[in-house]
Amino acid sequence: MKICFLMYQGNMYSGGQGVYLYYLTRELARMGHEVHVIAGPPYPTLDESVTAHNIRDYSFWSYHHYKKDFVYNRPPLSYFHPVNFYELVSTRTTLSSLLANFSTRAYFKLRELSREHRFDVVHDNQTLSYGVWAMHKSGFPLVATIHHPLKYDLRNALRQARSTYEKARRILWSPWYMQEWAAKGVDRVIVVS
Repeated sequence: MKICFLMYQGNMYSGGQGVYLYYLTRELARMGHEVHVIAGPPYPTLDESVTAHNIRDYSFWSYHHYKKDFVYNRPPLSYFHPVNFYELVSTRTTLSSLLANFSTRAYFKLRELSREHRFDVVHDNQTLSYGVWAMHKSGFPLVATIHHPLKYDLRNALRQARSTYEKARRILWSPWYMQEWAAKGVDRVIVVS
């Protein structure tokens, strides 16, 4: 099978999504499958048998983690492209913008790759955003892994919030509605413990 994974951030040292992606893709490749990964920064560590397709982004998080590279290794005018500027500004206040922008870029990358590769399945690793929905509507067979439903993360965050301001910030930050909506549009959902 030809399998394409999507990973909006593949940090190997924070959370578990990058580690999950590493081992799952490595084992699928060992079983003889052709495995590709479309990923955003921080890029995941992948086994040499897995093909990486890294997507550059303009999120505040990339600036925060890679200041020197973010500032000096890009054409100066690229920051003023409306999509890039929107991403830089909006990711300062909401996670849903990061997911939406990555998934949209991943959608176009997947379409580009599909000219050469016919993927049997696209496996979204927790992005669940508008671009993932577009992939499904374009006919790509799609499964998604949900590591933790953001609806419940938000509920817990609101319980812990100490002020109305903090509650409002948590509601704005969380893309719970987008994840719930996009999850309904995939062929299968995988839940890990």
